Amino acid sequence: MNKQFKIFSRYLLLSLAAAFLTFTFISVNDARAQTITQSKTQKEAAKKAGQGVTFKIPEGVMPMEWSKFKGLLMLDKKQPAGIFISYPDENEPLEDLKARAREFILPMFAHDRKDAKDKDITWRITDIPTHPGDAAAKMYLYQGEKQSVQISIYEREWNGGTFIYGYFSMKTVGKEKDAKKIWADDKGQGIKPFEEFWKTFPTK
Repeated sequence: MNKQFKIFSRYLLLSLAAAFLTFTFISVNDARAQTITQSKTQKEAAKKAGQGVTFKIPEGVMPMEWSKFKGLLMLDKKQPAGIFISYPDENEPLEDLKARAREFILPMFAHDRKDAKDKDITWRITDIPTHPGDAAAKMYLYQGEKQSVQISIYEREWNGGTFIYGYFSMKTVGKEKDAKKIWADDKGQGIKPFEEFWKTFPTK
């Protein structure tokens, strides 16, 4: 957990500045890869976003810039869990982006795999139900000696581009009850902040 807390501290100022946001968006064509803006309504946010996808940041998370990703990372303020959203880099296969996301998230919690590449990780991969408008969804489960990590990744197309979004959490072996509220079920469901997040995506 030490690495997670270091990340929390590093982005504390950013999270405080972003705490008042109502809607935020990521734009495919933005040179900076993402733009965070305050909007009172989704209609107003959509106007500012242009071709980008809009969404509401749920309560209880700390939004932060996601280094080397065209996206946003939102860490739970109290628990080892979080939400993410990202577009692929130019000409980057979507599967490569998913692998990069897993490589970033797993070492935050599974300290025995800090330097492991995604291809070296043994994941238990299962299909999970998509949300309305999604193209595909899978859950990745890592079972270590001390920690278990789950990562749900969803694909969605919007205005000619495809992005991924998802949820992740960790539970300590022997202390599974402590993670009951943040551990999604085998269908990727049961996490209120994550449901609040994806349900604010615009519909065609």
